[in-house]
Amino acid sequence: MALAGVRRGAAATAACGTVVALLAGCGTSTSHGTQPVGQTGAGVSPGTTTGSAKGEGMPASGAPTSQSPATADAKGTPALPGGVVPVYPAWPTPIPPYTKSVDKWTAPMKAADAAGLKVWIETDLVKAWKAGPDKFAATVGQLGVEAQADPGVVGFKIADELGQNPQSSTTSPEEALRFLHDARAALHAAAPGKLILIDVIGYDLGCVPGSTADGRAKCLSDNAANDARLDLGTIDQIVGSGYVDALDVTTNMLRPEQYQKNFKVTRAQAQQAAFAEIQRRGWDKKVIVNTRKALSWNTDTIPDAATAAALVPDFIDVPVAAGAKAVDTWSFSQLYSKTGKPVYQLSPGYQTNPLWDALKAEKARGVQLFTHYTPSYSLGTLGQDIAGISQAFTGVFCAAGTG
Repeated sequence: MALAGVRRGAAATAACGTVVALLAGCGTSTSHGTQPVGQTGAGVSPGTTTGSAKGEGMPASGAPTSQSPATADAKGTPALPGGVVPVYPAWPTPIPPYTKSVDKWTAPMKAADAAGLKVWIETDLVKAWKAGPDKFAATVGQLGVEAQADPGVVGFKIADELGQNPQSSTTSPEEALRFLHDARAALHAAAPGKLILIDVIGYDLGCVPGSTADGRAKCLSDNAANDARLDLGTIDQIVGSGYVDALDVTTNMLRPEQYQKNFKVTRAQAQQAAFAEIQRRGWDKKVIVNTRKALSWNTDTIPDAATAAALVPDFIDVPVAAGAKAVDTWSFSQLYSKTGKPVYQLSPGYQTNPLWDALKAEKARGVQLFTHYTPSYSLGTLGQDIAGISQAFTGVFCAAGTG
């Protein structure tokens, strides 16, 4: 069952002073309409929706035009494609007040904001949504308080690899869209004007779209084994729904030798094919499209900084050249769940290394780079951590502490 959502259009006025208005260009006349959505998950009912509308600057189909502002704010956050802001689904009930202290979690946000970094609040909102309406509402309430504590927050990253693991994420395309509908509506009620970002794995993007090599059929077959994963058609629905503003896409690259053997191409060429497919599908005309890569060391697949640095060309340079607005890397420092050991980008003692040198060089040439930060694991002090992050990154996903 396909669930329709907010359609981007032209002719409602964005309010000045909000992050979204700054992104879209304050004073721009814009309009969006919503289409009805089915019954929501987690026992939470959606709010009312309004009819769709078309306006100036829109083709007859109602799809967004390719014209969009080049930049959005002083920190370089990309503008929303088309420079338009959605009309959000209404949330039917008040968000309960959140009264516990959030100082531990907002301190890094404020420090990063003051250091000139773009700040996103990171949470696993899927977990709260699946736990039921009370937990979902309480979590949204906490997120609203955190956003109010630092008005410079750009928005919320609300899902990690949406649909990838049916045990902890959504289990079907329909459920994913119901979740996103509820998240968009509730967060707009709790924190108006903040953007919504999710990350997804575009499994079939790693199968060299457009290739006629025999390896493509096997690659696609391997990806189809788990139907809970979001296929590219479902991601099409998500980016067209109006429920998200930004998408961090993993292109699911294989090892270089697999591309050479099965496709007769390099991994860089496979990345180029992946982003050509993203553009063919028009994702970049509807949402901000970034890419993502776990680019830290001391993990089971990246043992040291030199190994991590060797990944920079294929996972930063090629995607950015192909159109990615930013690269989301993981993680500045935290304990890796698979090993229980800390992972690093900057070395302990705030010492440099080949990966760090490469990341600093990328920032110096203007690449938008993000990392992840939690105050639960520090290299030293919060001030030292943020100063370090500022050397190599332009933005940071700060943990919300919502569990």
